[in-house]
Amino acid sequence: MTNILYIAYQFPPLNVGGSARPARFVKNLHKYGVKTTVVTLAAESLVNVHPNAKIDSNLFDNHHKNFDVLEVPSTYKIHRKKNKIKNFVDIFFSKYKGNEHKFWAKNYHSIVDEWLKQNAVQAIVVTAPPFSILPLAVATSKKHNIPLVVDMRDHWTLWVLAPYSSYYNYIASKLAENSVFKHAKKIIATSKVTQEDFIKFHPNVNPEKFKYIPNGFEEMIDYEDIIFKPSQGIVIGYVGSFYYNPGSRSQIMMPWWKKKGHRKLQYVPRKEDWLYRSPYFFFKSLRALFKSEPKFKTIIKVKFAGNKEDWFIDMVNEFDLQANVDHIGWVSQTESLAFQKSCDFLLATSAKVIGGKDYSIAGKTFEYFAMQKPILAFVAEGAQKDILKQSGMAHLISVDDIDMAVEQLNGVFSTEQVMIPNQSYIDSFHIDTLTQSLAEELKKLD
Repeated sequence: MTNILYIAYQFPPLNVGGSARPARFVKNLHKYGVKTTVVTLAAESLVNVHPNAKIDSNLFDNHHKNFDVLEVPSTYKIHRKKNKIKNFVDIFFSKYKGNEHKFWAKNYHSIVDEWLKQNAVQAIVVTAPPFSILPLAVATSKKHNIPLVVDMRDHWTLWVLAPYSSYYNYIASKLAENSVFKHAKKIIATSKVTQEDFIKFHPNVNPEKFKYIPNGFEEMIDYEDIIFKPSQGIVIGYVGSFYYNPGSRSQIMMPWWKKKGHRKLQYVPRKEDWLYRSPYFFFKSLRALFKSEPKFKTIIKVKFAGNKEDWFIDMVNEFDLQANVDHIGWVSQTESLAFQKSCDFLLATSAKVIGGKDYSIAGKTFEYFAMQKPILAFVAEGAQKDILKQSGMAHLISVDDIDMAVEQLNGVFSTEQVMIPNQSYIDSFHIDTLTQSLAEELKKLD
């Protein structure tokens, strides 16, 4: 039996996107000879760190017996500091895209160090974001001479939701990331594009360290052909967040000389257009479809589940879709699955990397596969598009050519469609297959 310490700051019952991957792994690692102890944020600290935290006990299922949990409280209380200068400095010079470690570190080191005096482990796994937790894991690895595996659910330095405060800030992040990667024995990426980016971005890190283990799903499914027949009622569903902020996008796209004050110092290593991750191009295409084929205006309903963004209603109004769009708000995992099953189509979007390929594969993609529903994919070039194309379950709709999108949507909704899921490809994302891959990497460290 291989014993490991698995550091997952975000973990059930906290219901955020970052909770699902570590939960699925640790629930199943015991099947492959790996005994896991999870180090995570203490339950009583969840509301301190996540003021709008959503708690969902269903995420645990009945598998808690398969691993142990070491809870570490945080002293962090979220608020804007009264000292505006100090608050500005903290943000301006941050290299971790967050400062969770400052408020977790003291309790983390005392609790984990004491635990390791009594328990032997052969490896440490840490999953990020939050990226500020990574140096804590490195410190534990060095102090106790335990090999470290870093599970990168997202890019760190090249995750550009908003501009860096300065070029210095960008370089500081890159150096911090490089330092973690140089120490780690293995670095896991959740998409092949991310893996390729890491190798190019860190040429002084052994490329053999980087491994690809994607996200996945838990239910075993025998796929049948997916048949859609035109009807007088079509429901399109979407679950989750969009990670799009109009203000941040404006700062990414705006030339430096048009910016004011300290924003002139902002730096963007590459432009990611997160408007493409929002439903903007989907809405734009729907409006054009309704203008071209008015019958669909009374047939199509679009429903969203998840946190409702401030810009959402304005975007709906911009395309005159008030009668067609409904946002039901946040739902539990159980409710989310029931919601998806009730839809005729499921909507997928992706960000667009200007002059490159998007690296992110939304976690919901794998839930969509399990639903056996046709997917409307408004996606740019990149990992999300690649995986949907190979699945055999997606209609790939043009995001930059509205006339083409209207033609494609009209064809999808007007004619009988038969989709043949790529069973062997989709099976490669089953959690048992992925967990076995992770277990094999851990055992190679012995």
